[in-house]
Order: sequence, then structure tokens, then C-alpha cells
Amino acid sequence: MKRYLSLLALAAIALASPLWAADFAPHPACLDIDLRQSVRDGFLVAPLRLSDCGPRGKRASPYNNLGFSSYDRPRDAAGTPTGSVGYQRIAGNDGEVLYVLRVHGGGSGVFTELLVGRERHGASGAMLIDGRVHGLSPECDGLVDAWTEPNGRIRMVLNLSPAAVLQALVAPRGQPPSAVRDGLTLQALFGERALSVGGAAARTCPGFAEYELDPGLLEWRLDSLRLDIRDDADEDALLTLIKRVPGLDADGVAMLLGDDLKAVRASLLGRLQRPQLPPRDDTARDADFAAFSAALHGIVRKRDVEALIGMTLPEVMLGFGGSGGHADLRERLRNPATAAGYWRDLGRMLQLGSVRMGADTFCAPYPGCIDLKARDPHSVLVVIRPRTPLLERPDPRARSLRMLDLDIVQLFDQFGEGNGRFSRVRLFDGEVGYIDSAALRSPLDLRMEVVRSPGGWRIRSIVEGD
Repeated sequence: MKRYLSLLALAAIALASPLWAADFAPHPACLDIDLRQSVRDGFLVAPLRLSDCGPRGKRASPYNNLGFSSYDRPRDAAGTPTGSVGYQRIAGNDGEVLYVLRVHGGGSGVFTELLVGRERHGASGAMLIDGRVHGLSPECDGLVDAWTEPNGRIRMVLNLSPAAVLQALVAPRGQPPSAVRDGLTLQALFGERALSVGGAAARTCPGFAEYELDPGLLEWRLDSLRLDIRDDADEDALLTLIKRVPGLDADGVAMLLGDDLKAVRASLLGRLQRPQLPPRDDTARDADFAAFSAALHGIVRKRDVEALIGMTLPEVMLGFGGSGGHADLRERLRNPATAAGYWRDLGRMLQLGSVRMGADTFCAPYPGCIDLKARDPHSVLVVIRPRTPLLERPDPRARSLRMLDLDIVQLFDQFGEGNGRFSRVRLFDGEVGYIDSAALRSPLDLRMEVVRSPGGWRIRSIVEGD
């Protein structure tokens, strides 16, 4: 493990270096971003201007505050101070940069945030693109050191709580720990108390994790993890972690390097079963139903209202609020406000297979008919296309993180035009990304039940939701 310098020592070295003295130094006001408006899911929603960034910087001169280039925010209308923002800048060889932000909100709290991105300098000034923000805890999970290696790679060391040590071990792609991102995975591995360690051990900070920033992907890669045992509380924390994590020992200092980390992570995630839902189609199991299904496909393609109504029972159920019957169905199929979308949804539903629920009952489509084994149908989605890319951003040109093959995923939210072109999802192992919404289907989307009646097969319900 590298011998760590403090941030103050790092700042002193940086300020004394001729390279740093000649290096780019934006006004601190340029880095005073509103996380609520400027950041989505940890990404900057737009490039950040690093020069000529507005009137705030012109009214306040920067100053050095414990090694941070800082400025005082303008006072509010009542003359009350509104805090300050400062930064330290660590740059790599390929335009990648780390800004360590020290944010004072005007009260007693001081917060540290990490901002990484790529600097671009042009005729219109300097911009930060591909920016990502990661907040750090004011107790543990703090930044110990950050520096640039002789090869131009940016590295840092974080001090971790016991819970954050678990997060660091299971975090996909070696991002810094995040309870929001990794909490569900930890609960699946270790139970509801995965993010807590009892007693005095809960207040300890025994972990030291070293990361390297990948200049191509702008992702932190966990390189090593060390547990320093300095008192009884640290010892209790280590013993708790040993019970949960293979590869740790009780020798006082536990060290995991690159290959060790891979083995530990594989062992941990190997306990999780990858949830998938392969397509299923039982239509051919009944010749009469197969003929009914073929006729139904043709009617929906032609958008023949009366023919579709003739394939339903008179009391056909259309919702859980009491709607139903031929009159209501006719209204949905003919009303210009609902007809186009309803026909489209019927067509998409019928493209997926039917499941035989009994001798006289079929259900369609399969994602809405198969038991999800205690998974909440309100919060999961089924990937209905094989070899579907999980994207880094809600953009069809974004980098593919991995290929999904009929997985069951958890929904976060939707982005893009056209009623959510992309959906943000979490995988079984905690990795988060974006999927084309057309490749996903909720178990609660439009679905149909067909039963055998004296007049042949008839549709008994066409519903969505619960």
C-alpha cells in the first residue's frame, strides 16, 4: 500500500511545483454547481463552463484556504453569509481531471465532493465534459489522499466505515462506495442489517481503499483494500466483516490486492442467482386455441373493432375499477383519444407468447403470467429481447456496460422523449444502467385472459395494473 500524504501536504507540493503553477486554474465560482439542477444520477446534465462562468466570480476574489482555491458566495438579501466553495485540482495526461470540492453551506457543515471529467480548451474557453459527481461522508468514507502517478494516472485513497467496506467489495466496476447504489445487493447477500455494524464498531473507520481513475471510461477502479486495526472497536469491526467476507483474516491488518479483490467479489456475487425469465409460448399445446390465437392476431393487425368484440365475452373485464363489457371496449377501440394506443398495445402484447394456466384457460403475454417467485411486480421489469445492451447513459450511442439476456431487472425511472425512451434499471448484482424501454415489459402491463366457453375460446379480461 502506498505511503499516504495528507491533503494539506499534497496541496503544498502541488502549489510549489512549476507544472502546477503553470497549470489551468478556474475560478472557484465555476465549480459552485447546484446538484439538484446540474446533476442527474451522478452525471452532469450538461458541460460545465470553467471560464467566464458568470457574475458571481467577478464579484469575489479567490483565496487559498488550507490548500483549496476558494471563494465566498455572495451574501443573501438579508446580508447573511451563504458559505463558500473551494477546490483542489488533480489532472491526468489525457485531459481527465479530478476536482476535490470543499463546500461550506453557510452553516456548520462542510462537505466534500469529488468531481471528475475531461477538460477541453478552445476558442470559447475551458469546458468540463462527461462530468461525474460523488459525495463523501463527513465522518468515514472521506478522502485521505489524491495524486497523479508518473504515468499520468489519477489515484486516490478513501477511508471507509465497515459498511462502506462491504459496498466497495460488491460495487460494480469499482466505483466508490454508495449505499444508494449497492444497498439492495448487500441486503440480498447479508440480510436487512447489511449496512449496519452493531456497537462501537459502527463508529469506526478501519478501511482504506485505493482507487485508480480509468482515463478512458472515467471510472474509479478499486486496486487495493486494507483494514487497519488500532483499537478494540476496529477489532470488533474486523471480526464482523470476517464472518461475512471470504478472504479476510484476523491478523490485525487485512490486505486485499487486485487479484484478491476479484476473487472476493466473485465469491460474494456467486451467492446471488441471476434472475431471468425465458420466453414461453404454450399456444401450440391446444389446436383450437392456436386457431383462435391466429385469428386474433389477424383481427388486431386489421384493427377490426366488431370482430375483436366478437371474440370477447359479453362481460369482458377491462380494468380493476369496474369498467368492462362490449360498450366500454367499443368506446376504447373507436375513440380517437385512445384507439391508436390501445391497438398498438394489443399488438405488442400478442407478439409475446401465451401461457397455459389450466385445461380451459390461457394467459398472455408470458411476462404477466409467470410466477416471479416473490419479486414485487410493481418494481421489476422483464427484458424481452435477447442480447440487449445495458447502456452507460440514456443515449443509443452510449457505451454498453454488458449484454442482458432475458433478465429480470429493477426499475428506477425513465428518461428521454417519447414517454421514456430509456429506463434506468438496477441489475441483480447492483450494477445500474439504461435500457431501451421497448426491450422491457412490466408484469403489470396490458395482459389478457382467454377461457374456453360454450361458444369456443373467448377473451375474459384485458387489463393492466393490479
